[in-house]
Amino acid sequence: MLVAAAKPEAVQAEKENEEAARKEREFAAKKEQEKLLAAVNARTAAQICERIEALLKQQQSLSEINTTRLEQMLKSSLEKLVREVAAAPVAAAPQQPQPSSPPAQPKHMQPPSNFGYKIVNGQAYILSYTGDERDMVIPETIEGAPVTMIEVRAFENDTFIERVVLPPSLQIIRKYAFRGCENLRKIEIPGNSELKIIGECAFEKCEKLVGTSDSPSQKRLVLPNGIQSIARWAFAQCQSLHTVVVPESIQTIGFGAFSECTSLDKLWLPQGAQNRLGRLDLIVDRLNCLQWGTPAV
Repeated sequence: MLVAAAKPEAVQAEKENEEAARKEREFAAKKEQEKLLAAVNARTAAQICERIEALLKQQQSLSEINTTRLEQMLKSSLEKLVREVAAAPVAAAPQQPQPSSPPAQPKHMQPPSNFGYKIVNGQAYILSYTGDERDMVIPETIEGAPVTMIEVRAFENDTFIERVVLPPSLQIIRKYAFRGCENLRKIEIPGNSELKIIGECAFEKCEKLVGTSDSPSQKRLVLPNGIQSIARWAFAQCQSLHTVVVPESIQTIGFGAFSECTSLDKLWLPQGAQNRLGRLDLIVDRLNCLQWGTPAV
């Protein structure tokens, strides 16, 4: 009997689900460990800690280890290629006779350079980015269609972006969209933003992300009113985040959404949100950083 080969999309989805499940097991184990440490003496706590760490290491399959090594090799090769291309001299192109220019299109009808995109039912989705701009402005419209979605992995591991300006029309940032953008510091979100969903691992490992301002007194990420869902691991390992403000509109915050944010000392949540958000200790590492209400301007 012939067995049909699995589609690449299905294989990738299965790997992502396995990775997410592994993260959840480790995070849950860490929480149980913290509860145990509070109930026993220091010597017994150290023994339990060592045992749990050993068990977690045993649970990692060979395929996961190989996948991690492969990701590291690919990232290293890609960074080397980028450096080589940037250092290569650019040959001057021979002068060619210039044809007469066609009539100029309206500005909003011209496709943006460096962005890969598709138009679906009159809406534009950003698929990829090939530019090297430090300040990246995502267009509000492409070919007359409003930009409403940033697709999966569109900017993942981009090392150039330091500041991104989101258009007010944007509604969804899908999973892994900005994951691993190690130099991203600022996300500019307009006051009239229509953003509703921030997907799984969307900003994971953005280690320099501080929020929406470089001012020492305003280093905070203020999510726009209208946000309904922050998926699991969305801002995990954003180690420079100090303050995050979540609006009244929030309905769900996923597992580990703000885990391993080692500098986070204030996570502002709306009053009465705990009933719909569930266990807050599975959202953030330290419950003492939780604040309720809205911070003073």
